[in-house]
Formats: sequence, C-alpha cells, structure tokens
Amino acid sequence: MVSPLRSAGTPPGTPGITTDAPAIRDDGPPTAPARVAGSALAPQFAETSRGYNAETYFWVGCNRQCPTESVDVAGINFPKVTEKLQRVPGQPGKFTRVPRIGSIVALTKQQVLRLIADLPRKIVHVVPDEAAEAAAAAAEAADLAGGRIKRPKGDDVERPRRGFVRTIPSEAEQKVQQERGRFRPFVHKEGDRPAAEFLFCVPCENQVEPLPGLAYPSTLSVTGIEVPK
Repeated sequence: MVSPLRSAGTPPGTPGITTDAPAIRDDGPPTAPARVAGSALAPQFAETSRGYNAETYFWVGCNRQCPTESVDVAGINFPKVTEKLQRVPGQPGKFTRVPRIGSIVALTKQQVLRLIADLPRKIVHVVPDEAAEAAAAAAEAADLAGGRIKRPKGDDVERPRRGFVRTIPSEAEQKVQQERGRFRPFVHKEGDRPAAEFLFCVPCENQVEPLPGLAYPSTLSVTGIEVPK
C-alpha cells in the first residue's frame, strides 16, 4: 500500500518523504473559562514605571509668517491654527468652530531630544514676493503687539507667503544615497530660512488642564527649548 504522503512513483527511502502518516488527534475544542474578570482586560498602571515615559504638555505650532500651514519635525506636527468644535448654547445639535493657535501635545524627554537633534536640519524655503512679505511683516508686528488670534484679511489672504519645507539629509541618509547611486548634495538656495524661525514649543504652565495661548509666542530661534527632567 502506498503511503498518502508518498506518490506511487517515489521510491522508498527518498529523503524528506515519510512513509507513515502521523496520527491525527482530535481532543475537541479547547476549554475556555466561562467569564474573564474585567480587571484582567485592563493594563496594570500601578506596575508600570512612568520614569522613562513621563510626558510633559507643550503648546506647539508655527507662526503666521510661516509660508506653510504646518511643519512636521521629529514626528511632531506644528500647525498654524487648529479648530475646536464647541456646542452652541440654546441650540441642541449645533456646533461652532473656534480657531486656536497651534495645538497641545504630550512629549517625552526622548521626543524633545530628538526634536533638538532634527530641527537644525529642517529648512523652510520662502518664495520671494514683496506683497506677501509686507503682509507677513504686518502680521509679525501685530503678534509682537500681543494681538489676539483672528482670521487673516486683506493681502494676508489674497497674497499669502508661498513656500515649502526642505530637509538636510543626515550623514546616515547621505551614505545610503551614495551606496544606491542616488546621492544629491543639499544646495542652499536664496529664500532658505531655519525652521526654528517659524516654530514655537512652549511648556504649558498648567500641566493638569493645558490650554493654548491667545497670541503667537516667540519662536524657538529666540526662546530655545526647555528639556523636561
């Protein structure tokens, strides 16, 4: 009789071919407990150390002079404006959008250190435009005067700054590009500005109920950044 695991044309003793089929056991479905306690489905926070993953709330974003609506650095998004949905009093089911400067994010010390390492390689390229530059200068003057957030009007909408984000490749990235024959050296262009001139990252004073400010703060090129303990 030919084994079901060996064809009729396969000679006995062929390596890798067995002549005896293994026995198949059927013990039925595994026995499951009737009910699992809810506490077993939740993480045990008391046993988790927060020393390494301790988080600090930061108010982050880019100012109105930034030619892009947001900038991403080290996995952190720096938006110019975000909107919060709020209920309209006395009108059930009705909501209104309230603009807020930047956003609130929770960052670990390791994330902040990565931001410090990556930010010097992030460039914001501003396309030259006299009208747009004049509008940006007016917006900057309003920010320095403590002006509250408002939707831009006039030239700030009709002729906003135009630009894009560039990244200087790291040494490791350049090495990989060279190995693949695709290396293109970074060339500085007129209009390149450090991203730190447009971004802000401010630790929130209230770490229990963090809120964004009402006016654009100074940028990282002026304030630097505070590293959590």
